[in-house]
Amino acid sequence: MSSPATPSTVERRSWIARLLTAAAIGIVLGAVIGGVSLALLSVKTTATALIRIVQPADLTAIASGATQTTPNTQDNLDRYVAGEVAYLSGDAFAQAVGQKTGKSRPADLTVAQNGRSAVISISTTASSSDAAIRTVQTAIDVYSQQLAARADQELRSLLPTFSQWEQVSAGDPPRLEQIQRLRESVVLLAGQSSVVPLVQPPTADTNSAHPALLGAAIGAFLGGSALPLAAMAHRRRSARLWSVTNLTDAVDAVMVPVVELREPPPRASVREQKARLARTLYAQCCSAGGTQTILVIGASPASGAGAVCSLLETAAAEAGSVHVVTLSPEQVDIPVLAGTHRRQTLLIDAGVVGASPLIPDAAAWATAIVLVARLETDTMAQVRTVCAATESSGAPRLAAVTYQPWWPSWFAKRAKTSDRRRAGRVEAPVDQEGDGSHEQA
Repeated sequence: MSSPATPSTVERRSWIARLLTAAAIGIVLGAVIGGVSLALLSVKTTATALIRIVQPADLTAIASGATQTTPNTQDNLDRYVAGEVAYLSGDAFAQAVGQKTGKSRPADLTVAQNGRSAVISISTTASSSDAAIRTVQTAIDVYSQQLAARADQELRSLLPTFSQWEQVSAGDPPRLEQIQRLRESVVLLAGQSSVVPLVQPPTADTNSAHPALLGAAIGAFLGGSALPLAAMAHRRRSARLWSVTNLTDAVDAVMVPVVELREPPPRASVREQKARLARTLYAQCCSAGGTQTILVIGASPASGAGAVCSLLETAAAEAGSVHVVTLSPEQVDIPVLAGTHRRQTLLIDAGVVGASPLIPDAAAWATAIVLVARLETDTMAQVRTVCAATESSGAPRLAAVTYQPWWPSWFAKRAKTSDRRRAGRVEAPVDQEGDGSHEQA
């Protein structure tokens, strides 16, 4: 009988399921943590407005005569725009905007010229889109007020001159009418100087939600990678039994297949599969003689020794008579099968090491010792303890590997050890070697 050299299908399926589950949990947690974290770090929103700088009319030149107006050349416009950008970027303007918004500190404004054009951008960053838009709009209003103040100051300096001209020309109606039209034109141009042409009104950044999405994507990637890697690292460091290959050096042979402890639904096909499993396990541990004693002992109380013993009992009942003895701390002896021409099997359910003082005697009488170990639950230290407790026996030491699926099943009920019933039991005549022997039905 050869031990399996590669992991079983159950192990691979379980390990893949664990990795996929860890990846899914990591993706969800990473996306939530990453999205929230980056959103908290990027809670500020930027608002931007585009305005066009228009060089105002020279009121003094217009009042003196149109021929004296400064030529509206590109160089003059570039110099004027550069001066306005410098003014809007200055501390005085930022302080004025800050005071207008009710803050003691200057507003944090970013002013930039788009190339050599007369269009400039005014932007700011705030904790909310409303606050950012409000600050930019306030900056535009303050700039408009500054332009109005400049025009008003220039107009105030010209109005006395117009009044003086009107007094001098009081006897010349045509000249007086010309001066009045000039006054009205200058006043109208002064009023238009405060208008700031808007190319784009203050608008919040539409990409303000992208940092949260980016954080969620990065977090999902990192979480989906980190948790599976952590699961693999934990598996390497853990002392638990993760594969049937871990048992090959501790026992004479590993029985196949792996026994699933979760009870399947009571269907005819499932019962047939369970019967085949029982026969397969029994065939690997039965001896050539007519009478045999099989000791079943678990590495831990959760190993599932009772389930394996029940399967062996079912198969042994098909081959002949079977008698099951469950060792207990109060038991003082073990029954011996009486001689008969029929094939007889004595199954000793020893529980775990230390559960009964008769385990050494049972190991000495056994023709086969079945060590039951549960994947992902028992440890190699527990397995070695069972091996040491049965080392004096000359019977072959076999390992029956059990497994309890950790994910819920919609097609099968969980195994309940306390309600497990042994079927197909046939009693055999027994000779008692003393009083106080215990039998379990």
